[in-house]
Amino acid sequence: MKQIINKLAILFLALGSCCACSNDDEEQNARLSVVDFYPSIVMEGINLTVVGTDVKSVKEVVFPSGVIATDITVKDEYSFEVTVPAGVSEEAAPLIVRGEGEEVSSRQTIRRAKPAFNSFLFTDKKGAAINTKMSILGKDLLFVDAVAFMVNGEKRMVDNKHLLRKSNDDIKFIIPDNFEKGDVVSLQLIFKNGETMDLDEKIDIVIPWQNPFALCDPITDETFMITDFEHEDPANGVSDIKASGFVAVHEEQSEDDFFWNNTYIYTAEDTGSGDLFICHVHGNRPDGDLKMNEYEIKLDVRIDEGTFGASLWAGHFDLGWTWCWIGNFFPESTDGKWITVKCKVKDLGIGGDFDTGHPMGQWALSGLIGPSLPAGISLDNFRMDPLPED
Repeated sequence: MKQIINKLAILFLALGSCCACSNDDEEQNARLSVVDFYPSIVMEGINLTVVGTDVKSVKEVVFPSGVIATDITVKDEYSFEVTVPAGVSEEAAPLIVRGEGEEVSSRQTIRRAKPAFNSFLFTDKKGAAINTKMSILGKDLLFVDAVAFMVNGEKRMVDNKHLLRKSNDDIKFIIPDNFEKGDVVSLQLIFKNGETMDLDEKIDIVIPWQNPFALCDPITDETFMITDFEHEDPANGVSDIKASGFVAVHEEQSEDDFFWNNTYIYTAEDTGSGDLFICHVHGNRPDGDLKMNEYEIKLDVRIDEGTFGASLWAGHFDLGWTWCWIGNFFPESTDGKWITVKCKVKDLGIGGDFDTGHPMGQWALSGLIGPSLPAGISLDNFRMDPLPED
């Protein structure tokens, strides 16, 4: 808004110059004047833009308290910039501009900023929750260029381009997510001129519970679950892992508004070659005939950061006594997050019904069979889902 006012002031001055038709008018327009300046609250080292006439003749600018600045850069016929010196008063007073034998004062006043912190404001009812908005409320905050979260001797920055709102009394931004549960942080404001201000209030970082399978495909009523590893019985597969290196991991979390638990298998070390996991299908059979070409195979996978070699795995799927070769089923990395990997059964060159019975009438085998997997891989929810509709 202030820039628009400045441009209008320049336009007004230019029009006035064009309309002048006498030597007296030209002499009048050539006199030194101050029409506007921005900003009206300043800090040392900040550039102040002044709009007026005869700006080429300006030699010095006098700020409140009498400090003089001579670091002046003429921008065009009607404006110049001056670097604010140290020692400007916090008491508002007119700006004085001096030229060749002339001195003029501005109508508006200028003063040095005196930043002050009042309080924090959080959009999440639990407080300083990661990935939610917060505000720093105060006074004279316009020149804040970054906010630093300090925890355990480290600074975690929210730089200027990530500040959602920046006004004289409100700095709004998103709380970063690179914190751990229990972190207590202090905050520091960093201004454009490099000055800093430590805030005198600490905050407890809140880590809301997040579904670790948020990036995975959902499990629905139409899902044919081969194994989810929740139970140690022959029908589920935890007790029937054939490769060494796997362990069963149980995770459980609870808060006021949720309870969550899950069991999955994890390669605590490089696995041995052979069967990765085998499931004896009991009582987990689809109703009616399951046409294999109408389904896709899915497996939830998490690969720890720093784990390499998962994408090299190639082996066999065993789907109810039907074997098929599959290569490059795993990605090289999931960035430490759970994702769903999948492939269409029809792309594997097999079809027909899904055979849920042993030739002897007892059980069916389903699983992954192949070479070693590296340590650091989690597997869960081996399943089949109907192909999505086109």
